[in-house]
Amino acid sequence: MVQPLYWLMGMCAAVGNRTSGGIYLMRTSGVRLHLMPSNWIILLILVSASFSHYDSCYRSLTLETEPISLDIAQAQALEQGRDAYVTLHGVASPATTYVEKGTKFKGIQLPPKTYYAVLDRDGRQGLFVEADAPDALGEAGATVALTGILTATSPSMHKELARANSLELGPDYAPLVLLKLGEAPGDALDAALLALMFGAAAFAWLLAWLKRHLVFEPIGPWPAESALATGTATSDVGGGHARGSGVFYLQKDARRFTWLECSLGESLGKAVATANVDASTIFLSYRILKRMNTVTRPLVRGNGAFVETGWQYYGFSRYPALRVRRSGGRASGADAAVFAFDRTAERDKAAAWLTRETAQQDAEQSQPMPVGRMGTMVRGLGRRVGRWWSRRSSRR
Repeated sequence: MVQPLYWLMGMCAAVGNRTSGGIYLMRTSGVRLHLMPSNWIILLILVSASFSHYDSCYRSLTLETEPISLDIAQAQALEQGRDAYVTLHGVASPATTYVEKGTKFKGIQLPPKTYYAVLDRDGRQGLFVEADAPDALGEAGATVALTGILTATSPSMHKELARANSLELGPDYAPLVLLKLGEAPGDALDAALLALMFGAAAFAWLLAWLKRHLVFEPIGPWPAESALATGTATSDVGGGHARGSGVFYLQKDARRFTWLECSLGESLGKAVATANVDASTIFLSYRILKRMNTVTRPLVRGNGAFVETGWQYYGFSRYPALRVRRSGGRASGADAAVFAFDRTAERDKAAAWLTRETAQQDAEQSQPMPVGRMGTMVRGLGRRVGRWWSRRSSRR
């Protein structure tokens, strides 16, 4: 993966982590009632912008640089399915309109489009022009010359025009519309650069989203021997303060966090990462019940830990970071956690503390990782079945 993509993903991760909750009706410690998923909306905006500029680039490469002068009959004779940059001559009829209803997507109603008619001199043939107001076409009955991009109508508009033409109650309207009055095809290079920029942003946003907004660039395993030889300080108290990303636990409930302020230390002789989180109940952006909870992440130390050094990209910066997991564990998912630091010396101190052998090392390795709610239910069910079977065997 190239370096610029890491930086772009880091910026997307910072924005996505802040907007991942979306617009919600109510939020409490374990429940969020969403009204609008923000990450989906931002991704769709970026993809739409990329395709829109790609379409502009395609038009710039395929259309003529100078407009073609046409009347209504010549416009209807053009090859269907191909856009053209034209100057259309006809008679304005702004009183005749066609309103295309805006589409609705995920509860968002797009504004409608209004088209105004332009007829030939005999009033037998016509064509609709997209405009913000009827004044853009001039006075009714006046001869106009309108410059823009001629393209095919939408499927719904094409069906309506075909039905109106079959009734033969008025002019025969072409299945074409004139868009963007007074606008030339534009520069293909600018449109291509914008399409590439929005496409890269959409791709980086999707990758950062799939990585749970955790963008980590590994360098290699932590060389504990060389670090101790060069005098890297080790601490019996802990590894200092960091920003953790990974699965943390509140009793038996697991939840993933990104860029969470935490401290690395020992609790009851075991290495853990501890952080305070806001578990307040919020309703329509108003805090109803203020509450704080403490979440922890058990850590493995000594020979049982596999510590990698690297960089975590977040926002406009990258930070020295460590990826910690059990030896043989996966580099992604719940097995691994990433801790970012402000300075390299702080990262080296935490890495030396994690890789230092302690008297509690064997006990820490033997302790299982906390399980989620489903694992707790399965274990409880297993114990109940065991007790039931024991009572049944004793009765016999």
